Amino acid sequence: MSPHSALNFGTLTGNKSRPVFTIPPPTTLIGALSYPLARIEGSPESGRRYMPAVLAGILMGVYMRLDGPAIPYATITKMWFYDPDDKLVKSDAYGYQRLYVKPKWRGGPTIKAVYIFDGVKARKELGDRWREKLVASATTMVRLGDKESLVSVDQVSYGEAEILYLDEVVTRYTVPLNDALLIEPVERWQELKVYEFYDWRKLKGPDITELPTTKVVFAYDRRNFLAGGLKVRNRNAGKLKAYKLKVGEEVEHVVAW
Repeated sequence: MSPHSALNFGTLTGNKSRPVFTIPPPTTLIGALSYPLARIEGSPESGRRYMPAVLAGILMGVYMRLDGPAIPYATITKMWFYDPDDKLVKSDAYGYQRLYVKPKWRGGPTIKAVYIFDGVKARKELGDRWREKLVASATTMVRLGDKESLVSVDQVSYGEAEILYLDEVVTRYTVPLNDALLIEPVERWQELKVYEFYDWRKLKGPDITELPTTKVVFAYDRRNFLAGGLKVRNRNAGKLKAYKLKVGEEVEHVVAW
């Protein structure tokens, strides 16, 4: 995906500040795919059959990587609202942060997303043409985050993910964090960041505020503005479950959730 100008994956806070995540949460990636899929299925995105929850139920993993400059920047935004007690229109201001991208950077920044599905569950939920529906949905994604976070999908590829059990996995995609993993950047200058997101595996309905959270790790190479590499091993010297897949012309590995 190519972002148009700015993105917003806002964190939930109890005040007027609206900070932004610097990578999209798994729930945001699922939401981006669910909107066109709901149209293909002919059902409202937020109806009785809540499409993000349908997707979460057939997914085995969600991953992403960001390549290109992405700069958080906040502006003071004026907001108008109606006070029913005073019967007056009032205004307030809050700090609204977005993630700004540089469109002309080496052809433009890109976000690559990987969705790994359970084929048996997908066929049960979406029918025999589930692959066609998901490819069509991925091709027609238009936003990643809020309504102003517009993206263009440049390429969609699909295939079979191979399950492997390895001593070490090297990946440029997000890694689901748990206590059994040892994770370090491939190069020492790469910035390793831990993000705490809502756990997409527990998604049941539109209210996500009560969901438990989970953590993911991402490495960012600030020298070259590219996704950095992560070396992942099992803390107990055991094998690590991973998926081998082809993303475009590249062979990649991701760590299983």
